[in-house]
Amino acid sequence: MVATSISFLKTLLLVLFTLRLQAFELHRVSNTILYGSVLRDTIQSRCVSELSANVSKSDEDSSWPNYKSRRNFFWSVSALSFGSTMKPIKSEASSEVQGNGVYLATPTVEESSRPSPTIPPYSINNSGLSYSDMSLENAVQTIWNLDRNRMTPDIDYVINVQKGKKPSYKADCAPKPLFTRVNTQAFFDRPTFRSFISLLDNYVAQTGMEESATSSERKEEYAFLRTIMQTGPMQFCHMYCYTMKPDTIPLDTEEFVKLLHSIWFGMYDRSKSGFKDSSGFEHVFVGEVKNGEVSGFHNWIHLYLEEKKGAVDYRGYIIPRNTTDSQTDSNDQVLTLQFLWNGVEKFVDTSFIGVSPEFEMALYTTCFLVGSQKNEVRLDTGNDVFDLNVKCYKIARNKIGTTFVESLAHESGIKR
Repeated sequence: MVATSISFLKTLLLVLFTLRLQAFELHRVSNTILYGSVLRDTIQSRCVSELSANVSKSDEDSSWPNYKSRRNFFWSVSALSFGSTMKPIKSEASSEVQGNGVYLATPTVEESSRPSPTIPPYSINNSGLSYSDMSLENAVQTIWNLDRNRMTPDIDYVINVQKGKKPSYKADCAPKPLFTRVNTQAFFDRPTFRSFISLLDNYVAQTGMEESATSSERKEEYAFLRTIMQTGPMQFCHMYCYTMKPDTIPLDTEEFVKLLHSIWFGMYDRSKSGFKDSSGFEHVFVGEVKNGEVSGFHNWIHLYLEEKKGAVDYRGYIIPRNTTDSQTDSNDQVLTLQFLWNGVEKFVDTSFIGVSPEFEMALYTTCFLVGSQKNEVRLDTGNDVFDLNVKCYKIARNKIGTTFVESLAHESGIKR
């Protein structure tokens, strides 16, 4: 009887001891999960804080890596939370992918964290616009008015125009950068900005070197075109061009996208070297180096990104020939300037400042498809009124060789 009782007690003690071990192990595992999560969140928080602290440093501080390094660091940190749901980052040196970050060729949020709401897709179907009796000048103004993604001067960005110069004057009249501050949150939040920037690293600047688009780069091109087709400026561009030339402009949206791809991204031989070394998009928005000079490069977003990298040296704005023109200042959204790109001079360039990629694509596409080589229009930007000459030149029969604006006159739209 006593032996049976002792055996029962031993068995009971063994069961209790086993249950206690299991309880302890469960507690240990749960703490590991809990503190692992806290540790992950703490690491992310500290890394993002470090990122924010570093990117807010002055422009003179060169100890923090360039914008691509900050981009990869930010998205790698973000991957701690989002993990495998995020797309991979494109390699700095090639088209390979790495890490768990997002393939997004944009700088990180820097200099300003002001919220930048995402603009929802636009539908022009019920806008009440009349196309058939609209002049090209009115069409250009309508494209401007429909640009809901445009950034606001002195709020979303600040430029420092500094001193003016004549094009032939070789001295640097601008010791400081052109861009003082840009709310780059918009580059993340607005799909057209994001898809546009992803295209900028697809090209070789020097003409005479054969360009070839990978399948991944072709997908980026079509993704960009389909993204901008969800916006007011490009939908208006499509319908206006179709109305003006229904025999040559397709009504179907996807067919229009194919037309856009052909005129903007179709490759051709610009340098007469026997190689397909250029396209309209590369020339106009990215820029090229030909015969020792910068050619094209008419886009403010690329100008800003290259200036942040230290590749662009802004030399000053070009003094207008017309002495009655309004003074150039920080809220001008059309700016004629001179700069060096990797040490190569851009003698004179006129660029829109703060506008969305879809605005420029819509403006230049409209003038190219239904306008002429020279299209003089008046544009009211709200702060100023500009007389512009939108120039369009074909190459390879039906592709965009170049297109850009010249500022003919400038008057202030607001009494000071």
